[in-house]
Amino acid sequence: MIRVDPGARMPGIPAHNFSATLTWHATTDWQLGITGIARSLSYVRGNENNLHGTGTDQEIGRYTCQNDACSQAAVRDGRPFTLPGTTPGYAVFNFETQYQLQPGLILSAQVNNLFDRDYVSAGRLGITPFSPSVNGAIGPSGWNYNSSEWQNTTYQGPGAPRGIWIGLSYTRDAKR
Repeated sequence: MIRVDPGARMPGIPAHNFSATLTWHATTDWQLGITGIARSLSYVRGNENNLHGTGTDQEIGRYTCQNDACSQAAVRDGRPFTLPGTTPGYAVFNFETQYQLQPGLILSAQVNNLFDRDYVSAGRLGITPFSPSVNGAIGPSGWNYNSSEWQNTTYQGPGAPRGIWIGLSYTRDAKR
């Protein structure tokens, strides 16, 4: 159980979001567009109080509140956090184009993550059983069977890599 004070940012929601699309009609039949998407850092799930950049996952004993004053009594030292508890900001660009071959027949192409940038779109605080062992047994997969040696980590969900789509669409009774 952790205390979350007013003003703490919600995990997974960046403080700043920016999206913009620029479209250019090269001819009456051909258009090109680029979209930029930028996000600032966000806190990962499990870091609701925004304080897990350093410290431990200290287990908590009694958690008491009286007259809007709360306190926590520690049971033991926890595992240290070595990662910041946030996902970094990022910017990606998408490209699209379409060409009208004849009235109603459109050829289109789209490239998402145009520059194939590696980025993180989500995260979660957790512990990993794939930790070095001092007293435990390590299985063939790297699993440490001694759970007291498991270490804190931040799981990160990678953003989508470059994706390319090509399409052909036809609309009857289309006008130029």
